[in-house]
Amino acid sequence: MGLFPYIDGVATPVYFDEARHVRVDVEDSIVQGSFVVPAVWPAVDMFVSLPKIKVNQFATVSVSVKNLGFLRQDERCRNHSDGTLHEKIADLYRVRPPDLVLADSIVAGEGQGPMMARPVALSVMVGGTNGIAVDAVACRLMGVNPFEVGHLRYLEEAGIGPLGDHEIEVAGEKVEDVARCFDLPSTSFEGLSSNLRVFMGADRCCAFGCRGMVRCALDGWVEGGSTGLREMNIIVGRPIPDLPRDLDPRRTIVVGNCAVEH
Repeated sequence: MGLFPYIDGVATPVYFDEARHVRVDVEDSIVQGSFVVPAVWPAVDMFVSLPKIKVNQFATVSVSVKNLGFLRQDERCRNHSDGTLHEKIADLYRVRPPDLVLADSIVAGEGQGPMMARPVALSVMVGGTNGIAVDAVACRLMGVNPFEVGHLRYLEEAGIGPLGDHEIEVAGEKVEDVARCFDLPSTSFEGLSSNLRVFMGADRCCAFGCRGMVRCALDGWVEGGSTGLREMNIIVGRPIPDLPRDLDPRRTIVVGNCAVEH
């Protein structure tokens, strides 16, 4: 990204994959009372978060609260598995909320975010000292009701920050003058390809978990305009009562623990 020349002699980059990690407790947590995080994060004197304003298949939006992806990859994947993703995002935020948020929507992202988001030029930045308020304004820029975003609603209910537009003072441009309705991401498999058959569980096939992960992978073909998707069967979720018995195992992928019986 060309950042290093500007911080040379001023700051030292820290790679979280290589940094020492520690377990920290979360007071008044919703579902998860502790996380293993890079030791430097909760210990810093000042924390500035620099998110890109965009939609997200798993969490509706990804701004300052969702920007705290400081967990190791295996733990991040596990947190997508049990139906409490928004609660865990809210709990993780409380480990060390940012002191300052500078959210970039000079070019924002709509559609199949986070992996295949389409650029949207809004040409504005959103800054503030309360991440919940910044995210609420960012939601309204995208045409999203912040009260319908689970992790933001949990933090607002806990008194961490405001979501109501009457509670947030906005300086500079008026939100309604630069806002637009973003295309929100889909986790449906309908109409993606005539070569694709997906067998989904009737009771459990999580949009924030396996279904979303599969759709993210397929979006590389769909959004990229590729015609190279050959015949494929995908089994995901549970239960699947009418699974054909003649599926070619060479062209069949079984995704997630819920479908392990297949």
